[in-house]
Amino acid sequence: MPGYHITPRPVVEEILRLHIEEGYTYRQLADKFNKPFKTIQNTIYNEYKKQRLLVEHGKVPKRPSSFLTPTADQYLALQKENRQLRMENELLRNFHQKLGKK
Repeated sequence: MPGYHITPRPVVEEILRLHIEEGYTYRQLADKFNKPFKTIQNTIYNEYKKQRLLVEHGKVPKRPSSFLTPTADQYLALQKENRQLRMENELLRNFHQKLGKK
C-alpha cells in the first residue's frame, strides 16, 4: 500500500476495541486489517495520547492556526500600505499607457 492513507474512524475504533478488550497484539491486528505493523502501533499510540491529553487538559489541543489575525494597529497599517500600493500601481499603469501611445 504505497502512499499515505488515512485510516477511517470506525476502523480505528475497532482496532482499539480489539486491542483493549480482546487482547490482540499489534502483529495480529496488522494481519487482520491488512496494514503495516508500524501503522497499527502508531494508531494505538496516537489514540492513547489523545485520551491522555483529554484527561489532563479536558480537551485535545489542536495545532495553532497558520494564519494569525492581525491586531487593530497591524490591520490599519496593512490597509494604509495597500492603499499606497494601489495608488502607485495606478500611477505606473497611467505612465506606461502614455508611453505606449507615443
